Amino acid sequence: MIKVVYFILFIAICQGINSLNKPIFESEIISFEIDSTKCTVRAEYYFRNADISEIINQVLFYPFPINEYTPFPESIDVISPENHQMDYSQVSNGIFFKVSIPSDSTVCYVVNYTQMLNINKFEYILTSTQKWGRPLSSATFNIYHDPNLELKSLSYKPDSTYIDSNKQVIRISKKQFLPIKNLIIEW
Repeated sequence: MIKVVYFILFIAICQGINSLNKPIFESEIISFEIDSTKCTVRAEYYFRNADISEIINQVLFYPFPINEYTPFPESIDVISPENHQMDYSQVSNGIFFKVSIPSDSTVCYVVNYTQMLNINKFEYILTSTQKWGRPLSSATFNIYHDPNLELKSLSYKPDSTYIDSNKQVIRISKKQFLPIKNLIIEW
């Protein structure tokens, strides 16, 4: 019986140690610039390493919604916390890239891409956040468009709208955000 208790305790400790060596997807700030034929995205992702002694190196998958109306992005840039262009591997529905997070720190990785649109609709995948197993502490989405481009629907309620540099800006801000639906913008 004591051996069983020690074995269970050993497994629990190993799982605890293993969970410390995973990045925490802390927050995101995403900007979308929409025109009649494309959407340009600038996404800032903040990852935290709670481990006080180990660097975390992990490969992440970044999905894109690909269908007959929305082809694979025509340009993609992944930028490291040191502001260097990073390599990535492309698959049919997304990209893989490696993150490295020093111990006891938070870093920002940036993904920029432009996706051509054959329909007046853009979808940004948010539901993949659930795979991290915890809500984001904060998420901010800024949608920029020409004031003459009338938006017909938005899958999340805006918190504010304003004009900035001749662009209409719609802001959506969330706290403790674990999305159950994607961000869909139609015009």
